[in-house]
Amino acid sequence: MRESGLTPDSRLPTERALAETLGVARTTIRQAMLYLEGEGRILRTRRGKRGWFVAPPPLRYDPTRHRNTYRNVLEQGRRPSVETLDLAMIAADAVLARLFAVPVGIDLLRKRSIVLIDDRRVCAEQNYLLAEAFPGFLERPFRSPLTTFLEKEYGTVVRQVGFRARAARLSGAEAEALDVVPDTPGLRITRVKTDAAGRIVHVDEEAWIASAIELSVGIPID
Repeated sequence: MRESGLTPDSRLPTERALAETLGVARTTIRQAMLYLEGEGRILRTRRGKRGWFVAPPPLRYDPTRHRNTYRNVLEQGRRPSVETLDLAMIAADAVLARLFAVPVGIDLLRKRSIVLIDDRRVCAEQNYLLAEAFPGFLERPFRSPLTTFLEKEYGTVVRQVGFRARAARLSGAEAEALDVVPDTPGLRITRVKTDAAGRIVHVDEEAWIASAIELSVGIPID
């Protein structure tokens, strides 16, 4: 890709064209494409024009630094935005109850959204809040980022106390929301956050396109 001068978001030639140019079987080309996809160097998209595209640079994320994604993207010279899909009150299921350390059925606030970097959809996010800690949340005009909103509206500064990241393929619904094909490699991140009193008030679950983010601790390593 370097030799061909392809830039991020550039569309690659079709598998047939590559097979003819390189004189190899299309199955060989497909295996090579899947390998590059697994490395996060290319991706397949559903955006009207199907095909393989060069992946843009990933967002560097240091899990040891509590910094919201919006600010992190800005600091790396890129353009963040968020599409809020819905805000709702839900009852905690067994999984969420365990994460919040509360009884099953307790009221939680759920915010579902899509994170974009440079107008590209990269992450399907679900934020859960302990409803009793944020009264009137659904009635207040919401503005991203969430952590800044909680601080300004409620005086609550959350602190990350738990973090988990694991590789997983994106589900069909997540892939559709992010405009990529089903089973695209992904990275699932879960964060657990407390208020000043040590009460768990915020759980964040994110499904990233794997090529869109990299975990990096300390100085950047290129």
